[in-house]
Amino acid sequence: STDGFYIGTSENNLKKVSKNLAGNADGAAKCQSIYFGINKWYGTLEKGTKYYYKLYYMQNGKEYTSPVNWFVTKGVKVIPAPSVPVLISDKTQVKTGDMVKVSWKSCGTGINYTVKISNGDETIYNGNPNGELLHSFTAEKVGTYNITVTASSSDGKTASGKLDIICSSKVTADLDGDGIISSDDAICLVKHTMLPENYPVTTDVDFDKNGQINSDDAVYLLKHIMLPEQYPIS
Repeated sequence: STDGFYIGTSENNLKKVSKNLAGNADGAAKCQSIYFGINKWYGTLEKGTKYYYKLYYMQNGKEYTSPVNWFVTKGVKVIPAPSVPVLISDKTQVKTGDMVKVSWKSCGTGINYTVKISNGDETIYNGNPNGELLHSFTAEKVGTYNITVTASSSDGKTASGKLDIICSSKVTADLDGDGIISSDDAICLVKHTMLPENYPVTTDVDFDKNGQINSDDAVYLLKHIMLPEQYPIS
């Protein structure tokens, strides 16, 4: 008959180890003690680790199992220091309103990852075996977002990876927000240059790129409306 055992560090995820054991053909033999060589058949066990197991045997095509038991191996479990997270982003220079996605490889289970961003955001992720973790946020302000991901093991070992995302103002010529770029937007810009407190703008309107916001930018916007290829806005 086929006999064996299930074993693993998670009660709900046990690995099946099957062996054809001699001497189990008759009823008398089934009452004898059977010893399973776990290290030989399953592999070397980790120190200081709790393992769950259950025995089984097959009879007439049906599997019979024992209740789940457990044991803890002797010694102190050695937890390796986490590796430094290598942060990857699809883009390191963004505009206001853009979605930023930062990913890194997980070291495995037992490692937590704390994501801290200079805008005050903080998020904790649990590691997973051979997986990839992803953190997303919206860049809302102009400046540099300093992103730090710290990997922490259960015994206090840490390793950190860093990435900077530079955010600049998104250029848009739809200043009145009606969804159409027209002379009305140029009029809005003229009003802003004369009365900035009464007619504020929240985007980069230095269309002629001379470092100043004045009526020349309104003129450039009108030229863009008439000849967009010759007077692009970007």
